[in-house]
Amino acid sequence: MPTLDNGIAIGETITAHNSTAAADVPAVFKNGPRVVTGVTVHHWGSDGQRFDDVVRYLASNNDRQNSAHFVLQEDRVECIVNTYDAAWHAGHPLGNTITIGIECRPEMTAGDRATLASLIRWLEGVYGELVVYKHSDWQNTACPGRYAGQIDALVAAINNVTAAPAPPVKVPAGAPAHDCCCHD
Repeated sequence: MPTLDNGIAIGETITAHNSTAAADVPAVFKNGPRVVTGVTVHHWGSDGQRFDDVVRYLASNNDRQNSAHFVLQEDRVECIVNTYDAAWHAGHPLGNTITIGIECRPEMTAGDRATLASLIRWLEGVYGELVVYKHSDWQNTACPGRYAGQIDALVAAINNVTAAPAPPVKVPAGAPAHDCCCHD
């Protein structure tokens, strides 16, 4: 189980139904192979929703047919789609093909922002420098809500802390060699 530079272990207790295996990404999304070059920041809906309920919903075969790679709040991070696969999060084929989707608590506390920055630093330790997108960069939506005006500050927080090197990661057979993380 990977651990972020702030000491939070990434949970891997549940796997989402709504995703596309890396090998199937070119045929499904028509954008070439899955090559991660960024992250897409989302907020999970309404203030007051519980973390575990959001994880269960996004991992389910839900009515909106969506998912994310990660769900996070200040003291918790859960990976529900392997980063080498495409989660159904961006509402756009290219966004699903090239980014890792991160669902965040809409209240956006300082702790939530710090955990998000820590997760992105960890992902950059695996993938190299990543572009940070808002969900609204991919489709007409108010998502990521309060985070939308904080992306520059988020990038500064990511870059102002020296990232710990990513730990060695077991890559499943057939997955691109540069990919990582959950549900090994």
